[in-house]
Amino acid sequence: MVEATLDRFGRIDVLVNAAASSNPIGGAIEDVDVDLLITDVDTKVGGYLRYTQAVVPAMKAQGSGHVINIGGLTGRSSDTLSGLRNVAVSHLTKVLSDQLGPFGITVNAVHPGIVRTPHLDELFVELAHERGVDSAIVEAEFTADIPTGSILDVEAVGRLVTFIATAPNAAVTGQSLTVDGGYSRGIYL
Repeated sequence: MVEATLDRFGRIDVLVNAAASSNPIGGAIEDVDVDLLITDVDTKVGGYLRYTQAVVPAMKAQGSGHVINIGGLTGRSSDTLSGLRNVAVSHLTKVLSDQLGPFGITVNAVHPGIVRTPHLDELFVELAHERGVDSAIVEAEFTADIPTGSILDVEAVGRLVTFIATAPNAAVTGQSLTVDGGYSRGIYL
């Protein structure tokens, strides 16, 4: 992929790492499939590291670039064990920003909140079925916890990623930025 991009465009300006297992790993600790958890972490954190390793030589050679790692808010709660992958994404982001900053390469993480996707709509239907209610009720309960009163669309996440990817300098790097309509209640300095 890197070779094809360089052949076609002569440079690589932005890498957006966005991968994850679709099934959160949680439940009783005695029942956790450790192999599945390790595969989940390798998919996201290991994958992000491997892709970053692949583009760094080109970015170093041109003296600039942006790496954007998509995480998630499960790293800020204890709801699912698989949230540890998002904590690791934030840590990886900071380490990479320290190492790559001297070469003009920024590295940041974006942590989306509740975003309208087919997977989310399926979750609403599944939860509604379990409770014997309409999925609109489940969705309204999720929405009630978001100060802006609405579930994000993927474009909202894309706008933040685009902003980071087009920043003219390296002033913002090593940061974990949240786009969640105010859903997170923590104060992060």
